[in-house]
Parts: sequence; C-alpha cells; structure tokens
Amino acid sequence: MKIGHVSDLHVDHGWRFDIIDCLIDEVNKSDINVLVIAGDITSGGVARSTLDLLRIRRGIKVPVVFVAGNHEFYDTDFQVEQSLLDSEYLLDLFRGGIYWLENSRVVIGDVLFVGGTGWIDGSWHNIHKEKEWHPEINRLNDFRLIQNYDQTLKHGQELRELIENTNSLEVDNMVVVTHYMPLKRLIHPGYYNDGPLNWCFANNWTDTFDRLPVGTDWICGHSHNRSDVVEYEGVSIRQNPLGYPNENPFRQNIIECFEV
Repeated sequence: MKIGHVSDLHVDHGWRFDIIDCLIDEVNKSDINVLVIAGDITSGGVARSTLDLLRIRRGIKVPVVFVAGNHEFYDTDFQVEQSLLDSEYLLDLFRGGIYWLENSRVVIGDVLFVGGTGWIDGSWHNIHKEKEWHPEINRLNDFRLIQNYDQTLKHGQELRELIENTNSLEVDNMVVVTHYMPLKRLIHPGYYNDGPLNWCFANNWTDTFDRLPVGTDWICGHSHNRSDVVEYEGVSIRQNPLGYPNENPFRQNIIECFEV
C-alpha cells in the first residue's frame, strides 16, 4: 500500500491558493492508495472540518484517514464537540470512505490504522496542573479558545492505552496517526527546551514505542516544521505539515508518500 500524508493545512489562514483544490489535484495525479491527514484542516468545530473532508473525499478516488487537531476544537466546547463524534456520526463518514479516527482503529487492505488527536496527557509534564505555576501556559490558544480543555487529558491517556494494546493484534502492517507529536525530541531544535510552553506541544510516550511492532509507521503533525523521517525503537516517525502562509511558502508537493 502506498500512503500519502500531510497535516496542518490551515485552510482558514488566508492562503493565496485554494489549498483543498491543490491537494485534490495532487492526489489525483499520484498513485497513492490512502490519504492521511493528521489534523488541523481548519478551525471552528467538527462540522466545519467535516465539510472540508467531504469536499476532499468527493474530489479523489482513495479513502481518507483523518485525526482531529487542536484547531478543530477552537471556539468550541470540547465536551460538546465530543458528543457530536458519536458512533453514528463517524459511521456515516466511514461509509463514505472518510475514516475519522477518534481513539479508534480501522483496517484498510492489509494495514491497520490506529489513531486520535493524541492530546497532551502529562507524560512529559502535566500542564493542566502546572499552569497554576506557569501563567504563560494559560496564554496559549488551546487554553483560551477550547472550553473544558482539561477534559482532553483523559482523552490523550485513553489513546495511549489503545495504541499500546493494539500490539496484541495480529497485523502485518501498522500505522499510528496522531496530531500531537509523541516524543519531545521531535520538537524542532530551534524551539526545543524544557520550558513550560514546549510541554504543551508534545507528549513523551517512550514506553509506548517499546510496545510497538518493529516496522510500524507513525504519522503526526502540530509542529509546522517539516523534518526527515525519525527512526525510534524500530518505528518510523513521519511529519509533513503545511503550516501557516506567513511561516512557510506554498510548495508544489503538498503530500509526502511512503509504502508499507
């Protein structure tokens, strides 16, 4: 299977081009079998991102695997949005070839995809508690723009448990998809430090990697810095964000591809 992947399209941030049209055109010119989008298509809720996903899916001939990013929940109540993502809502999308993974998994061909947003779960620092001592954390958009943000802690912990337990399944190929980075070492060297702001951008699931089959691929986003494939404990970690227009110039090749 050949997989194309991208994250952080941020179509609502004033691109001079129609990013979705460009993505559709590129996918249709490729020979990929599955398109993976690792979060942050747009901001403002589940319904708005669903419309973009439907537009993408109707324009291409391959299924889409998607996990929500933090921006999908901006200007919303996390609990309300989670209630929208009930089984019937996701099942309807599944029927149309859109596999929105919300701490869930799906088999496509001979590949098992498992994923979710991967919210910060306290594996590096518990930002939900330490924000009391580090007021700069409260200035981040996640805390300001997502009501009931503290509910994301449990959500992140549940995904980590799901990924670790998936190792017991007999599968030939496994791809993990999260929005947040699973290791602190993935933070770009230009930003890396052990400061409180970085605690909000990555987990540090080192023990989880010990339980994954050698040869697993892990796709993530959130960072807006593209990087080479990182190998860790036999797992290939792949990042291909588009980012914001003022950060990264538009590029012709939106997706990156690999085979499993």
